Amino acid sequence: MDTSRLPPALVVGAHYDTFLQRALRRFFERATLESEAVPSPSSDGRLAIEPTDDPGALVVRWFGNRYVLRVPRSRPFTENEVRFARAIGLVLSARFHAILEPTVPLSRHIFRAPTRFYKTGVVFMAWINGHQDHFVMVGGQQSTRSLPHFAELFRLADAAGLIEKPDLAVQRMRTLLALHGVES
Repeated sequence: MDTSRLPPALVVGAHYDTFLQRALRRFFERATLESEAVPSPSSDGRLAIEPTDDPGALVVRWFGNRYVLRVPRSRPFTENEVRFARAIGLVLSARFHAILEPTVPLSRHIFRAPTRFYKTGVVFMAWINGHQDHFVMVGGQQSTRSLPHFAELFRLADAAGLIEKPDLAVQRMRTLLALHGVES
């Protein structure tokens, strides 16, 4: 599957969901694993172990998915196994946040008020990364954000590691600055 056009959070979340399932299967070989997509209070990247009345079930929630590990009731999960499941979650959550945390200021900047102009930031990112050869939008929408907005967007994209072709991006940013009378 080509994931290049999907939002980074979705791609990373899907990969880490796969990692979680593999870890649960690997380290809890005696258990069967069931998975279902459900609204999850742990959508912020923290893994949650839910209490259950069934000693043969360990319920794990993470990013909108619910996983149930089942073992025979005659050999229920030990406290060490529950702590180990939490440790797996802590490692995966920490890594997930390390990858996505740098993108938070960028996304807040793109969606700042008036939020209806967020597409301008998306098109700007596509242009500086070489996905399109112009920065012109229908109805002149590229003018809905200021030059300082684009300069900050460029800086935040760089800080987040989202500039795919740095030389091209710098050249295009210089072109945009020059069009506004700013020498770089």
